[in-house]
Amino acid sequence: MLKFVDNVFKYLGYEKAERSDIKVKKETPANSNIHPDEDSFGETLIGDYWSGRVKDALKVDDTDINRYVEVELMDLEVPEISTALDVNADYIVYPNENNKNKTVNITSTNVKAQNKIDEIESRISVQQQLFPMIRSMLKYGDNAEEIVTNKDRNRVLGFRNIPIKTLVPVMIDGFPNHDPRIVQHICGKKVAEFKAEEVFHLSLNTDRGRYCRYGKGLPMLEKSRLLYRQVKLMEEGVMISRLSRANQNYAIIVDVGDLQGEDALAFLDQYRKRVTRRKYVDSRTGKWAWNYNPLSVIEDIMVPTRAGSGGNVVALNNNSSIGKNIEDIMYFQDKLIYSTGTPKILIGKEVDTNSKSTSDNQMIVFLRRIRRIQSSITPTLKELYKNMLAIEGVYVTLDELHVQWPSSMTIDEERKMLIEKLKAEIAKILRVDIGCVDDFYIYTKILGMSDIEAETLKDRLDAQKEDDLFYNSNRFNSQNTPDEEEPADTPIATKPTKEELVNIIRAKLNDDQFKEWERMQDIIKANPILAECVVDLINVLQAGDYN
Repeated sequence: MLKFVDNVFKYLGYEKAERSDIKVKKETPANSNIHPDEDSFGETLIGDYWSGRVKDALKVDDTDINRYVEVELMDLEVPEISTALDVNADYIVYPNENNKNKTVNITSTNVKAQNKIDEIESRISVQQQLFPMIRSMLKYGDNAEEIVTNKDRNRVLGFRNIPIKTLVPVMIDGFPNHDPRIVQHICGKKVAEFKAEEVFHLSLNTDRGRYCRYGKGLPMLEKSRLLYRQVKLMEEGVMISRLSRANQNYAIIVDVGDLQGEDALAFLDQYRKRVTRRKYVDSRTGKWAWNYNPLSVIEDIMVPTRAGSGGNVVALNNNSSIGKNIEDIMYFQDKLIYSTGTPKILIGKEVDTNSKSTSDNQMIVFLRRIRRIQSSITPTLKELYKNMLAIEGVYVTLDELHVQWPSSMTIDEERKMLIEKLKAEIAKILRVDIGCVDDFYIYTKILGMSDIEAETLKDRLDAQKEDDLFYNSNRFNSQNTPDEEEPADTPIATKPTKEELVNIIRAKLNDDQFKEWERMQDIIKANPILAECVVDLINVLQAGDYN
């Protein structure tokens, strides 16, 4: 009943005041419908008929199971692949330079919503959980999380992962459905449904055909799957070559004495059986056994020779390079790294580290790809925060939420500064040198401002100019206002001549002082530096007399 009254007051525009309980109680998570079991339904299908029926009925790509298993093995077995996933996820959610606890800055123009965003982030550590979510999205192409709430459904407690193999997004005519948005299938049966506001679904939707049909994205490692198999086979071949001498053949020359024909061949057979038997531990019985050695080379040739010729072993092929010439493997390894879209220098596989221009160009291309992924998941992040705010009782639109990604590295900052510098130079040429555009054109077309932002900036600058003119005018008037008006017939002062200066000095001195002054003049003429000092002193005295 009280809840109904609260809803009525909220509808009429009256919101119930928020209460702050002194005693903090631990919230109990609501029950989840997620089944943690893996979906092995594809393995139970027999024949293409049922496979096609399930694919059409559930709108599930029947190749997903193989894809997920293979990318999981690639992440576990190939260090380059695992590092590439880490590097890409790091650059997408790189910590903010101002706040290391934030990987992306989510703000709102609504003050109440901004306060609630800060509270939710500090309570459930949303920012810190973005890295594994983004990495899983890059690895599988998708990552879905249930937004966990308390039993009353009015407080966000965290996230719970939905297993990727059981994930079935619901698409209607190429667009995501709202209710249900995500369906979980176990063994071909629907076991759980999630509305759009109950789930956080990240998708690397670079393949529009796949996304519009199945609602799923492609893994970052999709183009690496074939190369992974090729490199794995080649590396295993090198290991076999190093651990065995199966590539090396010998001609074993055996002294058969005076034996002839069949007797010589029988002797060779006995010799072959003896040298190809080795003592080893039988894995079935755990005891020593003499048996045929599978690592011995059966292609070795036994050549009989006559008595007195002596036995010998001759290598038939030069196998010293086996396991050393691996240029072909390195070529395919480079292709494998290239298929991930990650510069080799970030993985630690770059050989030519002195080529700065090449590495800078690779980093620029890599950062463009990172920004493209960031822009593709920005709407999903906005939707997540909108849903979390709605659960907590704060309702906002997507336009009121803003996502700001931090700069990835110095190259990115330098590039932005260079672009802004070029814009400023172009604006100066068009506005000052040529004079063909006005300020409003520069604000909107060159600096990229909206019309409202340009008008606001123009009004602010005009008001500032008026204030500066008024201040400078008052300051000029206060400094130049005369205390008394000078007479109109005031004679204009002229600079005295040399004779007049000498007469002034003679009038101020007696005869002895004047003679002493003349003697000092002779000394001054002999010393030019001293003369300059005396001239300055005379000018000072003159200024004192005439002021």
